[in-house]
Amino acid sequence: MKILILSANTGQGHNSAGKALIEEAEKRGISCTMIDTLLFASPKTSKRIAQIHTKSALYMPKLFKVGNQIASIMDQAEAKSIAYYENARYAERIYDFILANQFDVVIATHIFAAEALTHLRSVHGKTLYSYFVVTDYTYTPFVSETDLDGYCLLYTSPSPRD
Repeated sequence: MKILILSANTGQGHNSAGKALIEEAEKRGISCTMIDTLLFASPKTSKRIAQIHTKSALYMPKLFKVGNQIASIMDQAEAKSIAYYENARYAERIYDFILANQFDVVIATHIFAAEALTHLRSVHGKTLYSYFVVTDYTYTPFVSETDLDGYCLLYTSPSPRD
């Protein structure tokens, strides 16, 4: 079995989750590869989005919060979001990579990858197993417009001391 993990460099939580998945898979003798999803758009796009995300989160938290609020509003629309269409633009490159490297399973640790995989499913049908491991500590906008085989949502309840 071969697993592809599609992550993103928008904060390190997505990569940390991917590394944990790789570590566990390797213990079980399963081959894993992790790649930044946005590299399929272009290295320049990947770098630009990572910088925007990191700088806004660290230095402009109010702007970051407004961006998340806008995304939540967009998530309520009936039609697919612009996020879906932006990630669909490079989805075929992901599909070609999956086929060329004979991956059996694809795991997304970021919504960008989940959107791209959903688009691939709409075009090619259910030709590969795909899953989303949600790494944010809150609802991730646009999850409702994805269509994958499974979702892993981790919730840690507050300790009795909280």
